Amino acid sequence: MENLSRKFRQFIIPSMISSVILGTFSIIDGMFIGNRIGDIGLAAINFAYPVTAFIQSVGFGLGTAGAIMMSIALGKGEDEKKYISNSYIAFFVSILIMIPLFLILNPILLSLFGASGETKEEALTYLNTIVYSTAFHVLAQGLVPIVRNKGYNKIVMYAIISGLVVNLFLDWLFIYPLNLSLFGAALATNIAQVTTTIICVIALFLKPFRIKFNFDFKICIRILRYSFSPFGVSFATNIVLILINKACSIYANDKAVAAYTATAYITFIVQRLIQGVGDGVQPLLSYAKGENNTNSLRYYLKKSLIIGIIISIISTLASIILNKYLGKIFGLSDGALLYFKDAIIIFAISFIGQAITRISMSYFYSQENDLYSLIIVYGEPLLVLLTCFWLPNIFGINGIWLSIPITHYILSIISVILIIKDKKKNKLNINFNA
Repeated sequence: MENLSRKFRQFIIPSMISSVILGTFSIIDGMFIGNRIGDIGLAAINFAYPVTAFIQSVGFGLGTAGAIMMSIALGKGEDEKKYISNSYIAFFVSILIMIPLFLILNPILLSLFGASGETKEEALTYLNTIVYSTAFHVLAQGLVPIVRNKGYNKIVMYAIISGLVVNLFLDWLFIYPLNLSLFGAALATNIAQVTTTIICVIALFLKPFRIKFNFDFKICIRILRYSFSPFGVSFATNIVLILINKACSIYANDKAVAAYTATAYITFIVQRLIQGVGDGVQPLLSYAKGENNTNSLRYYLKKSLIIGIIISIISTLASIILNKYLGKIFGLSDGALLYFKDAIIIFAISFIGQAITRISMSYFYSQENDLYSLIIVYGEPLLVLLTCFWLPNIFGINGIWLSIPITHYILSIISVILIIKDKKKNKLNINFNA
């Protein structure tokens, strides 16, 4: 048991540290934009971010799928290199497809998301700058799970921290002294992704990590198939972002969008912290599957759920207590602050449900149980779609915010049911007694 606990700490702690820093820097990024550019800047980046997130999520999904297959192979004592090499091939193909596709679609997508006028112009400048660096966004996000699953958690942590420090410094430089507005913010993000990519590449291609490229069509198809769940884990929140933005545009105004942007930045910290637990435990769960070790599976799943729930409770209390201070750090106008104060409390109520669903998703896709993981992953945007456009007719603008806790508590119930079903299949016998 001590060995399991030590392994758990070795994987979880660096992952959580990386996630905390990522969430913190995300808030600082929003503070730069909000205080320098104002509500229009916050609204513009909120409209633009789903496309950026889609590109990064493709990399994360493909990289995680390859990493999971690699860990399962290692657990079975098989050669894992073929899975890594075919992940690289999948990265290359996705990059070639996405660059021309989004350069054409960006103006159309922004209009569909609800952006217009000056907000749309600013968002388009940001997006096109991001798209030209698609390769680094895909590689930075895709190489991280591969490096992590090889057991080099500290290298992943250093890569993420280095990228974020670069992003923070360049955000300040480009937005304040150089006054480059959202173009500068996008440029800073691009250079940060380059930094993360370089560190991961150095780690993977130094001996003894060097591998040979060996194209295998069947493996590429498996990587694509199993990428949909981790892609969804990374991107589903952004589908929700699109839906909430659209609902705010219909039932309110850009001030509501700006308030939601600030709320999303704060909830992103909590989501990333919880996801850090899920990402950290995933290699252990996949390796245990390869070994067919149900004792390890049971231990890792139980511990990660407990930690995720504790984090969510603390985060909920902090969000409620600090409510009246949080919105001011983003430079929100008085009108936007009125929306924000209710939004952050209602969103905070969802954190416990999010902990259960996000760690459950990581468990299911680590076991290559794509059906269960897909149900949870894509259930989130589906339920938000079904609620965020009619609840405002009953509760006003707060109806939009209420769609989030309603969604996550429904999904948490479904997650528990699926875990119980999987428990019987794998004889996990999970209980939460100390």
